[in-house]
Amino acid sequence: MRIFAERPFPRVRRRQPRRGAAAVEAAVCLPILVLFALGVVESCTCIYVRQGLTVAAYEGARVAIVPGATYENIEAQVNQILAQRNIRGAKIDVNPKSFMGQPFGSHVTVTVRAPANVNSTFRLDVFGDLRLRGETTMMTEY
Repeated sequence: MRIFAERPFPRVRRRQPRRGAAAVEAAVCLPILVLFALGVVESCTCIYVRQGLTVAAYEGARVAIVPGATYENIEAQVNQILAQRNIRGAKIDVNPKSFMGQPFGSHVTVTVRAPANVNSTFRLDVFGDLRLRGETTMMTEY
């Protein structure tokens, strides 16, 4: 005589083996994750370059407001900052062009521009012809 006519728990069916499912999922997801990671790195590089251009413009403007400053002094200061931050292809613009002999309280603006694709980490040309810019305006002293 049997005590239990039926099993108290139903039998669990064994699942079919899923060989290769992880490889297919990785093949689908990995390119998207890699593309996302590259985009994040390139965006952070653009932010870093733009911040470097702003710092270089600020330091150039600090030189420009001192009496007796020349364009060569400003250019040397800006190029030193750009070299420290490894920023390439930058153009420097000082406004007004003849800032020497300006009266006290006049404004001097230093603008530094650089292309994003030249300063890119992976040289993927993601940003096309995007030009990054840093600019600072200060008042002359004395």
